[in-house]
Amino acid sequence: MESKKVIGIMSGTSLDGVDVSLTEISGKGYDLKVKLLDSATFSYSKKLREELLKVSDSATSTVDMISTLNFYLGEIFSECALYLIQKNDLNSSDIFLIASHGQTICHIPKGIKLQGKNIKSTLQIGEPSVIAERTGITTVSDFRARDVAAYGEGAPLTPLPHYIFFHSKKKNRLIINIGGITNISFLPKNIDPFKITAFDTGPGNMLIDMAVSLFTRKKHYIDVDGLIAKKGNVNLPLLRTLRSNPFLKRIPPKSTGREEFGELYLKQLLSKFKKKMPMEDFIATLTFFTPFAIKRAVKEFLPQNIEINEIIVGGGGAKNKTMMWFLKGLFENSKVLNFAEAGADPDFFEAEAFALLGYLTAVGLNGNIPSATGAHKGRILGKIIPGKNFTELIDAMKHNHGLNLK
Repeated sequence: MESKKVIGIMSGTSLDGVDVSLTEISGKGYDLKVKLLDSATFSYSKKLREELLKVSDSATSTVDMISTLNFYLGEIFSECALYLIQKNDLNSSDIFLIASHGQTICHIPKGIKLQGKNIKSTLQIGEPSVIAERTGITTVSDFRARDVAAYGEGAPLTPLPHYIFFHSKKKNRLIINIGGITNISFLPKNIDPFKITAFDTGPGNMLIDMAVSLFTRKKHYIDVDGLIAKKGNVNLPLLRTLRSNPFLKRIPPKSTGREEFGELYLKQLLSKFKKKMPMEDFIATLTFFTPFAIKRAVKEFLPQNIEINEIIVGGGGAKNKTMMWFLKGLFENSKVLNFAEAGADPDFFEAEAFALLGYLTAVGLNGNIPSATGAHKGRILGKIIPGKNFTELIDAMKHNHGLNLK
């Protein structure tokens, strides 16, 4: 099938803004090539970030604000997509589809008991109907819900993109994505993509970002280059508390989010340790904990008879020099690369990943990996909101499968 232009939109658990990628995807089945044509980042305003934090916390969220933000983010995402289209002198008709991850405000993979049933759920906002309406382009969104409906955890969903971008016939690779939450994908050489081991290992930058915000009274939201952590020392009592978190012992498949490692958890840590140590030590310990949790997960949940030749790190954590120094120290026997050194854009990989997942949905292919999410079966992910080019999408699906769709 001829190459298709796909726009991917990603807004992560860090709640810092929107990454948008314009990609060109070619190939058939899962033998695909993804070329990044252009990209852009749009930061959330301080006010919008605060509102998103409020609706992500059951103690401060309201249904009217959730509903309003759902449609407001749809408008924001639409403007981001249209900006990239206009910047590249394209028309909406040139774009095969838009794939929007949405903004996660709630993720409960283990479920809550209701009426005698255990109900798993996940919620990403950023109304795709608004995106399709404003752009005229068929939009695929809400990728995680179908996996949860199939008894999975809805995460991680990047293992298949990790495979398509990074699998090797000669090297055993561990892919680490350190966003708000950290997830890993283990790719032994010549691995069957649907037998990949992948799961969340714990917090990535989430606790660090919130701690920096609280310590600096919202003057800063991130530890740029890990400079605060670099000035501190790892506090062993705090580390012992962090390492005792039950999530680390949970057997994969597993995923986590703000509900487990959010503001409530941070406040519990602060109430116990803030008066006993300077900010630098607190941030340094949180920074060390992210690679510590990765190392522990590798030791406990990955095969020990397979040597990891290369570790490829992406996400915001790859920019934290102190965190990367800790990581390299813990994995001294493996070569550690960042996404750029492995041939992928480190800033826009997740936007590209969801462009790829949207493309798989459009051509009728499964996008989840049951061994990673715990779903009973592979599933075509997402919801498709038709645009003016919807017939083109149907034609692509027929071509890919040889189907006689009506």
